[in-house]
Amino acid sequence: MINPEIEDLLLKIGLSDKARDVYLTLFQQGPSPASKIAKSADLKRPTTYDVLAELKTKGLVSEVEKRGVRYFRAETANQLVSYLDQEISVLKNQKNRLNELLPQILSMAGGEQKKTIVKYFEGQSGFREVAYDQTFSREVLSISNTGAVQQAFSESVLQVITGGKKKRKVKTRLIIPDDASSKAYIPKYYPPKYLNLFEVRTVPAKQFKWLNELNVYENKIALFSLETDNREAIIIESPQIAQTMKVMFELAWQQAKPLKYSRG
Repeated sequence: MINPEIEDLLLKIGLSDKARDVYLTLFQQGPSPASKIAKSADLKRPTTYDVLAELKTKGLVSEVEKRGVRYFRAETANQLVSYLDQEISVLKNQKNRLNELLPQILSMAGGEQKKTIVKYFEGQSGFREVAYDQTFSREVLSISNTGAVQQAFSESVLQVITGGKKKRKVKTRLIIPDDASSKAYIPKYYPPKYLNLFEVRTVPAKQFKWLNELNVYENKIALFSLETDNREAIIIESPQIAQTMKVMFELAWQQAKPLKYSRG
C-alpha cells in the first residue's frame, strides 16, 4: 500500500495523475515492458508510451532493450530531488525574466484612461509596501531628505528599497540636501560597486528644507512623510500627473550640483 502523502507529493511537484501512477508502478515492480506497465497502471498502451516519454524527459525513467524488447525502469528516488531542483531553477529564471518585462506588461494596459488612483498607507508596514512597489520600475526619480529617511524608515524597509533596486538593477536619480547626514546615506546603502545604478545631486540645505521624500516612477508618484511621529505615505497613480512631476524633477535636476563620491 502506497502512502497517500507520497502520491500527493508527486502531484505537487509537477507529475500528472498518469505519470505518478506509472512512476510508482515501475518503482514497485522494477524494469518492465510497456505492456506490463499499462496493465498494472490500468492505462491503454499508447497512453502509457506517452507517459513514459514524459517521465524520460524529466529524467525520472530510463529505457533499455533486452532481446528486442524495450524495458523501462524508474530512476532512484534521489533523482526526484534533482528533477525538483531543475524545476526550481527554471521557475527562478522565469520569475527574473517576468520582473524585467513587468514594466512593459503594465504599460500595455489599454482601454479607457483610468481615473487617478490614490492609495494611503501608514506606519512601517505601509512604508514597506510603498517601497516594495518601486523596486519593479525601470527608474526612480527621487527628491529626498536622506538624513531624515534614516530616522523615519526602519532598517528592514531601507533594505527592501535599496536591496530590491540593486537586485533588479533599478536606476535611481536622487536629489538631496548637501548636509552631512543626508550625504552619509549614500556610501552606507549604495557602496561604489552599485553607483552605475545610482546618481546623486545636491541642493543647499539652508535654502531648501523639507521633511518628505518624493519618488516618481512609471505612472506613479510616491510621497513619504518623514516625521517620526507621523509616518504616512501615499501613492498617486496617474500618467498625466507622473509626467508633469518628471518634468519638474528634470528642471530641479539641471540646477542641482553633482555629488562627488569615489567609485572605488
